[in-house]
Amino acid sequence: MSGFEAVAIPMAIGVAKEAISSQRRQGAAKAAADAQNQAAEQHNQIIAAQQAQEEKRQRNLLARQQASVTARMSAWGVGGGGSADAILQGMARQTAESLAENAQTTALRRPAGRKSLLDDGGADMVGQGLDVFTSFYRGM
Repeated sequence: MSGFEAVAIPMAIGVAKEAISSQRRQGAAKAAADAQNQAAEQHNQIIAAQQAQEEKRQRNLLARQQASVTARMSAWGVGGGGSADAILQGMARQTAESLAENAQTTALRRPAGRKSLLDDGGADMVGQGLDVFTSFYRGM
């Protein structure tokens, strides 16, 4: 073996080992990042499910409360329109505002850099919910 080969071969082996080691580190880092992203996505799904459940609970509560108010007003002889509509619309607005606050809180609970329901149009859903409530009670 010449002097060049005695230096070049070990150097080439060292470079190859370093390249393999670097690839392994990059693979491990990618695997760790993928696992972290998957955990964050699962966390986001849990948060979204909790928010959907809370929204459903609030909408059901609103429907029961509005039915109760409507029944009481009917028993008092107060028909639709005027004060009755204002009360029902106020209840719908308060629920919509509560849902919007919940959406903001949910957005804060999500890991940084992840999409929130607000990014996916969740704020529009709250506004649409208010529109549905108000249009329903205008028809009464």
